[in-house]
Amino acid sequence: MRFAHSIPVLKRIISAAAKGEEVSSAMNKQIADELSIGEVTVKMHRSNTMRKLSAKSIARQDLQVQKIVNAISKEVEHEIKRL
Repeated sequence: MRFAHSIPVLKRIISAAAKGEEVSSAMNKQIADELSIGEVTVKMHRSNTMRKLSAKSIARQDLQVQKIVNAISKEVEHEIKRL
């Protein structure tokens, strides 16, 4: 399947951003190793993610992903309190 690695790569990027880690080019290799895929594949998925978020830089992508993670966390907390 052509997009089989897209979701795991995105999850790893989001996980790193949620932890406050900078998703640098050095992390491309680490993500590739963790997922047993090529570094070029990781770069392709990151590039696609940046395009979808209209991010002009990795730092901007990290910021946008962090905002998304924070919004989701707040929504989950709100739902838990309702229970």
